[in-house]
Amino acid sequence: MPRYYFDSIDGSIRHVDEHGVDLRDGHEAADHVACLVGTMLTEHIPTAGTRSINVVVRSDDGSTIYVGHGTFHGCPITDDAA
Repeated sequence: MPRYYFDSIDGSIRHVDEHGVDLRDGHEAADHVACLVGTMLTEHIPTAGTRSINVVVRSDDGSTIYVGHGTFHGCPITDDAA
């Protein structure tokens, strides 16, 4: 099974995956990105403002094969807004 690496960018914080995950193919790697982005976005939900996550998938040879992006935008609703 090929190994894929999932590097993430969360605002100004970059994490480089040095371990990787063994998956069947690039399609399974893309599915894994969707799960990662969803999980990462729900870990620290902003009460107001925007949070964006990017995940870049690298193959064993270091080439980028997929990029996933997710954004959460929070906007508090108050009685003053009605």
